[in-house]
Amino acid sequence: MLNDQVFRTVRLPVGGGKMHKQAGFASILLILLIGLALTTLVIGMVTSLRSLQDSSLTTHAQTQAQIKSAIGYQALTGLLKPLSATQIAQINNGVIKDNGSPAATIATYKVVTTTEGCPDSTGGKNYFCYDITAKSGGASSVVRAIYTDITIGGGAFNGSIFAGGLQVGQVRNLQGNQTIQVGNAGQGNGIVSGNGSNSYTAEDFFDQTGFTVQAYQPTTFLTAEEVRPYANYIFYADGTCAKNNLYSVNTAGTAATITAETTPAMTITIGSTSVACNSIPGITTSGSGSSKAWTIDAGNSLLPVGVLWFQGTVTIELTDTRDLVNTIIATGIINVSSENGGSTNKAYAPNHYNLEAETNLDTKKARICGSSSTGIPTQYCDTTGTLKALDTELAKIANILFLSNSDINFKVKNKKTMSLYGNIMGSGGAGGTGFSSGKFTGTGEINVKGNLSFTGTGITATNGNVNVTLNSGNSSGNVTPSKKVMILSSFRYM
Repeated sequence: MLNDQVFRTVRLPVGGGKMHKQAGFASILLILLIGLALTTLVIGMVTSLRSLQDSSLTTHAQTQAQIKSAIGYQALTGLLKPLSATQIAQINNGVIKDNGSPAATIATYKVVTTTEGCPDSTGGKNYFCYDITAKSGGASSVVRAIYTDITIGGGAFNGSIFAGGLQVGQVRNLQGNQTIQVGNAGQGNGIVSGNGSNSYTAEDFFDQTGFTVQAYQPTTFLTAEEVRPYANYIFYADGTCAKNNLYSVNTAGTAATITAETTPAMTITIGSTSVACNSIPGITTSGSGSSKAWTIDAGNSLLPVGVLWFQGTVTIELTDTRDLVNTIIATGIINVSSENGGSTNKAYAPNHYNLEAETNLDTKKARICGSSSTGIPTQYCDTTGTLKALDTELAKIANILFLSNSDINFKVKNKKTMSLYGNIMGSGGAGGTGFSSGKFTGTGEINVKGNLSFTGTGITATNGNVNVTLNSGNSSGNVTPSKKVMILSSFRYM
């Protein structure tokens, strides 16, 4: 009875059990919603990262492809530069590979025709167009390079050039029959200055000397570096030497051609080896690096024929016991002296020796071309040691006697005579006190049959005690080599 009464008086909250069940379900729903949101966020982040990674990979691949196409362009340019227009016209397509083992392909190239956008060749200019294609991953890059060939240097002389001006010690000490071009020497174009404040108009100078005087017209000739591939014996400032462009006899006694240099690279070899400098007679050296200097003993009967090329300063000691018959080229100053010579001292450019020297043909042949046992210059002599016609640019180097990137100085003493046959070219000689493009000093006679070309900014000067005569050379001896070079006229990514 009691228990029943107690039970009847107990009051439970209405719906209490139901409320607890709803609260638990809501919590579960909240947790599920939060988890779903986090899952969605994570999936979004993963998707974004994956997209960024793909984008990064694509960008990286495209960048690599562009780098490879640029490398391919550089390689193709190096291939084309030393070639003639005729040779380049034969190159249609190819593959550019690295130096690995095995070699991997960097890029490919193919010619672009005029119908595909290459300009027509006109006005003496030839255009050559190539598309260079490189791939990396799934990306590719195409570069279109348009080249044109231009001619630098060369042409025929029409007298002598003094771009930085001409200064004479006394008018009577400079005579001749040439047309001369005179630049600004502080007195005005076409004006020749004398000692002190004296100056001469073109008419005055012609009346007293025989020269026709004109204002200088800017002219450029090839530099020492540009004609180095045309040389036969090469002397570097680091003390190494090389031969080039020669026919010779190998140990078996059969004719062998020394491979000519095809690019202006610093390594020049006979087959695969350079030459010891002391194996080339008649030339001594002193100093090193930028102070490297060379001396040529023109009287040495073993001095080789051909074009001698020097990196540095060169002094040429002329003598009356043996004429110099060579082309001498230097990056530095050239000094020509007859102080230790006899009464008459002569130097000839090879072709001018053929034109001027009074000697028999066999002697001329030996002096100009040498022999197979000593080496025959291939630029202007054939395999029999006979002078070629000067109808190629390489052969025309035989008309140059001296060529310098700096200035050229001539010294004759004790009333001796120095006779020079050929074209003499100096492109340096900065202006300023004590600096000249050309200088003639001494107490003797200097006779030039050929053309002087001093295109530097320094004055060409003669002192008042040396007599200089400039005579016009043979017309066939007036031409000098030119060079066709390939230049980039357009470059763009396609």
